[in-house]
Amino acid sequence: MESEQENVLAMAREVQAFMNSAPTPDIVAINALGVRKTFDAAVDTLAAHAVTQDQSAIQAQGETSNQKVLRKRLMDEFMAPIATIARASLATVPEFSSLKMPRKDLRSEQLLTAAAAMGNAAAPYAATFTAQGLPDDFVASLAGAASDLRTSIDGRALLKTTGIGATVGAADGVRRAKAALRMLNSFVAPKLVNDPTLLAQWNNVMKIDAKPGVPTGSTRQAAVTPVTPVTPVTPVTPVTPVTPVTPVTPVTPVTPVTPVTPAVAAGPAAAEVSHASPQVATLTP
Repeated sequence: MESEQENVLAMAREVQAFMNSAPTPDIVAINALGVRKTFDAAVDTLAAHAVTQDQSAIQAQGETSNQKVLRKRLMDEFMAPIATIARASLATVPEFSSLKMPRKDLRSEQLLTAAAAMGNAAAPYAATFTAQGLPDDFVASLAGAASDLRTSIDGRALLKTTGIGATVGAADGVRRAKAALRMLNSFVAPKLVNDPTLLAQWNNVMKIDAKPGVPTGSTRQAAVTPVTPVTPVTPVTPVTPVTPVTPVTPVTPVTPVTPVTPAVAAGPAAAEVSHASPQVATLTP
């Protein structure tokens, strides 16, 4: 059951409980009118669709689990023995391809087709299979196991269809229940105007629990989750560009100095000459 259907049905039950309590003679009188009967009929129809909807969903899930069991039984107990014997004894017959074991991931419809083909292919060689130990009715047993799976598949499909119909019926039941409630309210509310307490109770039981989110047709904006403010990023101090280093001029290698040849020491005569007073030579013409 969907949430809106559940909420409307719960509200309708509360309205019925209020009316059944008959707090005033006026309410007793309204309960005998056709408007109350119309409301009760709408509620009963909605409840019936809701029950069918839930039951169909539950039973369909159960049938899905049942199909897994039936698939495994068909393949392991009936198809696998036939395939094993055929591989050993009938590998050269034209029908051998139909006697092979199908893939386990085949869809159920494909598996049923493979099972039928296997039974048809095995029938002409029944003696070969029974000689290896299969019962005389092994082909019929194979067909019976396939039939069980077919019944489960068809049953689940019917449950799914029933559930869809119940969902559509429940949606219509919600509309009918709301319309019937509006009619009932037009009779009840005026009778409670002079009794604020009962009127407040009546208005309260007619409230339908709202679903989460924005009501259909409403212009009110849905609540927005506040966004956590982003911490501002501290700006990065720009890096001062590095002054490129001037390349060093290579040093010119120094030319080695040529060593000076030491002077030869002079004799005694030379020494004397060096210490003598200089004389001027007179040239005779």
